[in-house]
Amino acid sequence: MERTDIRAVPFSAKRSGIYPQTWGQQWMWEEVVACGPDLHHLNITNLVPVTGALTTEDVCQVLRTLVERHEVLRTTFRLGAAGEPQQVVVGHGQLFLEIYDIGRGNEEFLDGLIARMDDFRFAAEDVFPIKFCIVVRNGRPEAVVFGLFHLAADGWSLPLLFAELKDMLGFPGDPRPSAAPGGLVTQPADLALREGQSEGRERARRSLRYWMAKLPECPPAMLPDQRRVPESHRFQNLIMKSPAMTAANEVIAARYKVSPQTVTLSLAALLLAAWSGNPRSGFTLYSANRTRGLSHPSLGTLVQDVPICLDVDRATFSQVLRGAWAAALAAYRYGRYDPAAVKTAVREMRTLGRCEADLSCTLNLGMMQSNPSSPQRPRVPLSKDPADLLGLTTVSTMRGLDRDRPGRRFYLTADYFPDETWIKLRADTAVISPDDMKSFLHALESLAVQAAVDGTANREVAGKILDAYPTNRW
Repeated sequence: MERTDIRAVPFSAKRSGIYPQTWGQQWMWEEVVACGPDLHHLNITNLVPVTGALTTEDVCQVLRTLVERHEVLRTTFRLGAAGEPQQVVVGHGQLFLEIYDIGRGNEEFLDGLIARMDDFRFAAEDVFPIKFCIVVRNGRPEAVVFGLFHLAADGWSLPLLFAELKDMLGFPGDPRPSAAPGGLVTQPADLALREGQSEGRERARRSLRYWMAKLPECPPAMLPDQRRVPESHRFQNLIMKSPAMTAANEVIAARYKVSPQTVTLSLAALLLAAWSGNPRSGFTLYSANRTRGLSHPSLGTLVQDVPICLDVDRATFSQVLRGAWAAALAAYRYGRYDPAAVKTAVREMRTLGRCEADLSCTLNLGMMQSNPSSPQRPRVPLSKDPADLLGLTTVSTMRGLDRDRPGRRFYLTADYFPDETWIKLRADTAVISPDDMKSFLHALESLAVQAAVDGTANREVAGKILDAYPTNRW
């Protein structure tokens, strides 16, 4: 793969300066420091088609406008002289764009370019957190491939950036003066300043009180201590793509008037409780922190995780669903917090023996979204035979990690597409074998199907389903 050209495009914006990092940036910074230098799992890559009658120069100017509009795309991150996390907004500079003319090239070229962007190493202190490549075919721009670093923007930013860029690349001639979703752009520097003022300090106090109240409820052992020799990449990644999960989620969500995210949360809580032998499930849950107001249409890392505890012992599936919905709603209210203050308070609680909570399990439940890269399968009708639903499921191994976020040993994510649900599980193989991971994914799917067919999903049923799969679990 050879570049045709590298274009240096100057940009000039109104504001520059050094600001504190937002709470979300500080939260993500901890993972960057812990996992560096191999941070490929924090890269977000996407392809946006050029649908308008734009020249390559037009596309360059679109990308310049985008970077000028969103400060976080021209921001670097560092520690200050006293060790405080900082974001450095650059007001003037050059944007280096790689241009590839693929002639009659095919999709394999694009796949290779996306894979290379997935592997790009963003150096937070001196490299902007976004990288653009312009794909040209026979002299006409066809697409923009971008790689985005998670420290600058979270997964909830991606649809906003994609929609804005798609709109700008579909308009012939000069770029529109503003295509920001909702017409409002909140810059992370402004958010950081607000977090340091009285309103932010009060929010931090409320969130800290939630943590202090919730931690004593959580079980002391969701996962055991190290019990096996880990794999070469200690943290293995598996992905299950399941049409059955989507069909089951739709039935359950309609029957109980809840979201697919609540369904997944409930099923995972039941399985974790059965797996660990606890009457309750304690874990952290990702909070998007984009409910309303200034932060909703903004690019940035606003996500943080927040503790949640669900008592599933002797509960019916309906009770588990309602409890999960209420607990998640309460947790989301306190999803934004000062991570340094929480970390200090939790450490003090543990030192004083007031907290033994095991928060090594984390759930990240994504949004409903389209999936143009996945072939559209015909809808699979639910039946009394689970095999009719499970036959199309695939489980594959993804690239692993040597290190993960401090304290995290089990990380489950869900992405909901019209034709299938993607469940990804990353786990510490010093505790959970790859076979155990695969069994957990299949058990999650089986429990969903059973809940959809006859509504019998509880802790006891979850345990029986787990026992049906070959595992080496504790």
